[in-house]
Amino acid sequence: MEPTRVFLVDDHPLMRNALESAIEATYDMQVVGEAANGAEALELIPLIMPDVVLLDLIMPKISGLEVIRSLTVSHPEIRILVLSSVEKEAEIVEAVQSGALGYVTKSAQRDELLQAIRIVSAGDAYLPPKIATMVINNVRGGGNGESKLAGPEPITIRQKEVLKLLGQGYSNKQIAQALHIADATVRVHISNTMANLGFENRRELVVYAVKKTMDF
Repeated sequence: MEPTRVFLVDDHPLMRNALESAIEATYDMQVVGEAANGAEALELIPLIMPDVVLLDLIMPKISGLEVIRSLTVSHPEIRILVLSSVEKEAEIVEAVQSGALGYVTKSAQRDELLQAIRIVSAGDAYLPPKIATMVINNVRGGGNGESKLAGPEPITIRQKEVLKLLGQGYSNKQIAQALHIADATVRVHISNTMANLGFENRRELVVYAVKKTMDF
């Protein structure tokens, strides 16, 4: 099995060195590139096309949030894991809504971070329990299927395409074939859309997709 290819984005050289040492010490991951600011990240990441981007939110030139938004639109197949000292609810929720598949604070233990990278690499979401509760409480709209944040449909065009097919009864594999993307990418879109719209499981998302199909 090929190792997970990780790209590091952090403006502190010591942090990047520490992360590289931790990742390179594993048997299933490798660092394939790094950037010291958001602008450099957006320039290099499309050239390298890593599996996972591990990035901080607070960076010079272009913020981590802007990097997430840009990559989610241009390269949705790349999984994004935030590693940040920011623990404020608004910033965390915005990162998830923008397309991050996971969020880990810099106070986390090494093993937690490595496990988070593995989970995100597989196309699944990772949020520590405290942050998961924070995001769910913020995003859920009281069970009525609407998000409290960013309007009723804070989703991308590609996510709408996935939702439309989901509402028509397509499986993940069929959606991937119809949109000419990987199965794993479909899972990422579904996971991100669930987070963006405030749903807790796939069943709720499917119900929503069926109701909204005619609007897409």
